[in-house]
Amino acid sequence: MRQQAINIESVPLQKFTIPIIPAFKAGLKEKEKEKEKEKDIIIDQDKEKEKEYGNEEELLNAKFREIAEILNIPLQGKVDDQGRRIAIQAGVAIALIHIFETRDLNQITRAFSQAFYLLIHHSNNEVKLLLYSQQPYKGLLRLFNHHNNLIIEDAISAIKGFLIAGANSTPDSQIHPHFDAMQQHQGIERIYELFKNNQNNNIKTRAALGIGYLFRSREIHDPNMSLEIINYLREHIRDIDAWAKDNIQCAIKYISKNN
Repeated sequence: MRQQAINIESVPLQKFTIPIIPAFKAGLKEKEKEKEKEKDIIIDQDKEKEKEYGNEEELLNAKFREIAEILNIPLQGKVDDQGRRIAIQAGVAIALIHIFETRDLNQITRAFSQAFYLLIHHSNNEVKLLLYSQQPYKGLLRLFNHHNNLIIEDAISAIKGFLIAGANSTPDSQIHPHFDAMQQHQGIERIYELFKNNQNNNIKTRAALGIGYLFRSREIHDPNMSLEIINYLREHIRDIDAWAKDNIQCAIKYISKNN
C-alpha cells in the first residue's frame, strides 16, 4: 500500500544552494512568475555545483543530502541505500509521484525528476522494489509527454531500473512481475511509442531495454515491435559500457526466446 504523502508545504524551508529545494517551493506554491525565476536559478546553480563537486555522482549525493536536511532525516556522509530507504519511508517518493501524476507538466521542472531519479540511481534491488511499491508507473509514464527530453530520460531511466530489479527478483521462467502493472497504464504501448518517436539514443536504448525485460517469458504479438527492438539493441550494443551490455544481452535473449 502507498504511504501517506508528506505535506511539503508544512516543512520549514531554509536557504539552500542546491536547486531541488527552490524547485519544490516554486512548484508546490504554483506561482508561475516565481517558477520562471527558479528555472534560471536552477540552471545557474547546477552549473556551479557541477564545478564544485566535479562529477554527477557527487552532485546527486549533495542534492540528496539537502533533501534529507530539509526533511530532518538523519543522514551523514555519502548517500547510501539506507539513506534512500529513510527518504522513501519519510514520504519523499510518494510526494514526487503525486506531483508527476497531477501537476501541470509545464510546472514540473527537471529538479523533480532528478529528485526521483537519485532515489533509484545506483541503489540495490531491495531499495528499487521498495520504491516500486509506491506505484510509480502512472506518474513516470505521464512524464513521457513532457517537452523536456532530460525529464523524459529521467522517467524512462527510472522505469528501466524498476523493470530490471523486478526481473532480477524472480526466475527467468516466470512472466515479468510488473507486466500487469504496466498494462494497467498502457505502459508497453507508451514505451514503444517513445522508442519509435524519440530520436535521443539514451531514451531509445532505455525504452528498448524496458520492452525487452517486460517480455521475458512472454510473446510479443507485434512482429514489427520485436524486430525493431532486437535490431536496435544489436546495433547499439557496441556503443555502451559493459554493465549496460549485460542488460542488453538479457533483453535480446528474452525477446528472441519467445518470438
